[in-house]
Formats: sequence, C-alpha cells, structure tokens
Amino acid sequence: MLIFDEDRPSDSPFVERVWRCHSEGAAPFLSIAASRCELVVSRLRGEITMTVRGPETKATPMGNCPGDGEWVGILLKLGTFLPPLPTGMLVDTGVNLPTVSRTRFWLCGSAWQFPEYDNAETFVDWLVRRGLLARGLGIYGCIIGPLIMVAVLSAHIRLNVHGFGMVVLLQAVWFVVAGVQLWRVREQAV
Repeated sequence: MLIFDEDRPSDSPFVERVWRCHSEGAAPFLSIAASRCELVVSRLRGEITMTVRGPETKATPMGNCPGDGEWVGILLKLGTFLPPLPTGMLVDTGVNLPTVSRTRFWLCGSAWQFPEYDNAETFVDWLVRRGLLARGLGIYGCIIGPLIMVAVLSAHIRLNVHGFGMVVLLQAVWFVVAGVQLWRVREQAV
C-alpha cells in the first residue's frame, strides 16, 4: 500500500508539484491518467532508479506495488519536456535512465546526482541551464485561443460596433495559429 508522506506545490516555472511516498506491504497499483511528464526516483530493494514518465492517456494497472519502496516525484508543468526524450516517445510509458552509482544516473553524456524532495527545484534548474529541460509555448496558444473563441461566440464577449469583441476574436485566432506554429517548430527541432 502506498502512503504519501508529503506533497507540495513548487515555485519553479517548470514544476507543478513535488511529492514523496513510501510503501508498506505489496498491493495492486493503478497509475492515473496525467497530461504532464514526471521525473520519479525509485528506491526498491537497495536499488535506485531515475524514471522519466510521459503523459498517460488512461489509468494503467502497474501490477503490484512492492513493499518497502520509497519514491520522490517531480511533476512537470504542462508543456514542459526533455528535448533529448521527445514527449511523443513517452506517451503511456516511461524510460529508466542508466544508473551510474548509488548517488548518480546518466543523462545526455553526464552523470547527474539523484534529486531529493528538498532539492527538486535546484535539480530542475540545473537541467534547464544545460538545455535538457524546456517549455513549449505552443501549448498556451492552443489552450487560450479556443477559450477566448468560446467566450466570444457564446456571447460572453459581445461583437459590438466599437470593435472590441472583434479584436478579441482576432487575437484568439492569432493565439491558435501562433501556438500551432510554435508546436510545429518544437516538433521539428526534436
């Protein structure tokens, strides 16, 4: 059975939440659907592993959760990704990164120290500085634009003679177009 010890929001622009938990006794585990990527450090039976998990489109049975395990998770904000590991590759799955020692794992030609609950934001800052973690701005245009369009087209914002509603509608269309273009550029770069 999993027991969540702590869970906190983050002030990092790249991190939604940081959590840690442990297990007591084996029990079935169901991974919930999530639209974000996640970095998870697992300590099981004396072994330590760094896993990069992608977005999940549905709840997934993961088998039995092993007893006496410990986990630290860094839930990334929507649109945050690791360029060396394209998000499309990680949908409904995860990748275990090679372990170098009891304190380090391998990512893109460097040995990195496993993050802890208390230094998760510092670890993420290191990844950002090295260009191994980024945010796709296209997601915001693809979300904000349609919301504005719905507001205008459902008459919550009026298309009156002064033109304010039309300006808002055109801005919404621009958000969608710019978002899609940014998304395509990001996909081509990866």
